[in-house]
Amino acid sequence: MFSGSFKYEVILPGDDTKPKTTFKDVGGQHEAKVELAEIVDFLKDRKKYTDLGAKIPSGALLSGPPGNGKTLLARAIAGEASVPFIHTAGSNFIDRIGGLGPKRIRQIFKLSREHAPCILFIDEIDALASGRNGNNTYKGFGQGGEDYEKTATINQLLVEMDGLYSRDEIFVMGATNRDDTLDSAVTRPGRLDRKVYIDNPTESEREEVFKIHMSAIKVNDDLRRDYAARLAACTPGYSGADIANICNEAAIQAARTVSSSVQEKDFEAALERITAGLEKKSSSVSEEEVRLSAYYIAGQTFLSWVLPTLTPVLKASIVARVNNPLGFVQFAPRKELLATKDHLLDLLCRGLAGKASQVIFFDKHTDQAHKDLKRITDVAYAMVADHGMGKSAPNLSFQEARSQQRRVNLWSNQLQHEMDEEVSTIVQDQYERAIAIIKLNKELIDKLSCRLYEKKTLNEDEVSTLIKEHGPVVEP
Repeated sequence: MFSGSFKYEVILPGDDTKPKTTFKDVGGQHEAKVELAEIVDFLKDRKKYTDLGAKIPSGALLSGPPGNGKTLLARAIAGEASVPFIHTAGSNFIDRIGGLGPKRIRQIFKLSREHAPCILFIDEIDALASGRNGNNTYKGFGQGGEDYEKTATINQLLVEMDGLYSRDEIFVMGATNRDDTLDSAVTRPGRLDRKVYIDNPTESEREEVFKIHMSAIKVNDDLRRDYAARLAACTPGYSGADIANICNEAAIQAARTVSSSVQEKDFEAALERITAGLEKKSSSVSEEEVRLSAYYIAGQTFLSWVLPTLTPVLKASIVARVNNPLGFVQFAPRKELLATKDHLLDLLCRGLAGKASQVIFFDKHTDQAHKDLKRITDVAYAMVADHGMGKSAPNLSFQEARSQQRRVNLWSNQLQHEMDEEVSTIVQDQYERAIAIIKLNKELIDKLSCRLYEKKTLNEDEVSTLIKEHGPVVEP
């Protein structure tokens, strides 16, 4: 029926060869599920709405960061409503052969009408329906060229969604990571009526997702129940796909060590591997570099423990890894959504603590700080130019202009110079603050560095115990 290499999938209710997906199979995303549950109700009981004169929504757009289950949620809607699910991708409609794109649009909607009521799901719909540039000049081959073919394909989609043909029984869904690129005609009311944002899961939602993926591997029930919460706390900003990857890596690690089941140490190794990279067994790092790294990481670890607005270190390590040949520090996630000026200043101070520690103990400047210095520069400029926290541009924000590199159009060279000077002053003040704290606690940081050099990796409890045993901490 379909010409060329057009690919699609049809999942019918009661098809035992393909597992039925419901909302129970999707971890987290509670707010999205509430809104999508209404779509299920539309599909199951249309009469309840039409009797009141309501017009049933024509479609929905699922948008958000990749890896958070947009396709899975679309399948779950079809499973909950017990209707056929027709799945294709936006790129399947893009072809250099003139007229093939519109033809495939007509064919997929014809197939949908044959299975109505159903859900037609177009994944990565931005490949098909990105905004038209308004230049439909006939060029290239035949009557069109790429611009003409793209416009003709989108126009055919618009006609099928809300035009000459009735599609009361077809609910169109699209998924994209780039909803800002879509043509406005596709997302107007009457077409993709509903826009549902699928964001990265919260901590409690991550715990749910971990439990779902841990149920697919051989894990002790107590570990699944108790350890999922700790893993969720250690993975802020992770998507559902990231969590699935951690669980899979843990299972691979257990198989590599010939374990009978996946243990806590396997999850720790998987998290370290994904966060910091694969451990390098044969490292070319010299002993002097290892010691320099130990003092660098100890300085950051200590200030994270001391400064009031910062969270403690979950893990500090000087084990050489592919992405971090001199070790890494993993900080506990911060629960607050708002960042105060004091918190941002503490972040700058901690970021400079490793460099300050190496200068105090070895009188050496190394390039280990280059990543931290880049983050520090970004935060300091954001404070002054974006968040209105500085004296040179109080209550002004140039965030969008800076991201588009349009500085000259919005502020003078003099203001730019004043902001540069203020950023430099803020960073230097925090560097001197870090120097002062480390000098006052030099003996304690030395002990922390030696313990880190000896054990290679310290967790939160080990850091806390050492600081409390060898304290007290002295503040400037």
